[in-house]
Amino acid sequence: MNNISTAKFDESENGPARVEVYYFERGPDEYLATSEAGAAPPAAAAACERWARRGARLPAPLPAAGRLLCAVPLALLVALERCALTIARDAVTGVVQTASDYALKPALTLAFNALLQPPLAFAANVGRALRGALRPLALALGDATRPVAALLREMRLVAVHCDRGRAADV
Repeated sequence: MNNISTAKFDESENGPARVEVYYFERGPDEYLATSEAGAAPPAAAAACERWARRGARLPAPLPAAGRLLCAVPLALLVALERCALTIARDAVTGVVQTASDYALKPALTLAFNALLQPPLAFAANVGRALRGALRPLALALGDATRPVAALLREMRLVAVHCDRGRAADV
């Protein structure tokens, strides 16, 4: 019995079927011509082509002139609109900056100095006074808990040794 996975195939003889793709080349197009290759076109066809070329060149400036007549006023309107928007932007910016300098900044300064700063200063002074008053009590509590901490340390419920170079033993 021949194992399919180990069988050796010769690609030239028994290889997989392949689909070849042929690109269409641009070749001679005599088969598309309606007359013989060397024959001159009829006089009527040549005259029609000449008149068509002249006819195509003649009206070309007319649409361009219409476009120009329409584009010049539009360009002027766009320039005027841009000028007006620039002036309006500068005016609004000036009004907002002036209002900020003469109304908003003084109002914020007054609100901070009159409303917010006194309670904050009071809270800071109360905190400093409490810290000074409670300092002896905190020192006394520290002195009272130091023997308890030493007793718990001596019980060695948990021993932590930190040595550099190796993992900590817990």
